[in-house]
Amino acid sequence: HYNLAVAYAKKQWYELALLEAEKTFELRPTPENYQLQELIRQRKDLESLSPAPATPPG
Repeated sequence: HYNLAVAYAKKQWYELALLEAEKTFELRPTPENYQLQELIRQRKDLESLSPAPATPPG
């Protein structure tokens, strides 16, 4: 789940990335996994301010 979260975030698919990051933290609640979750949330919030967010496939 961690690797999926990172991969989705790199593609700017923040909704999917956040879901995977949350699952990662649920399975292994470490400070690093919490930080990943928070970073993706911040990026998602920033992306919502821009005009054209990336769209995941499907």
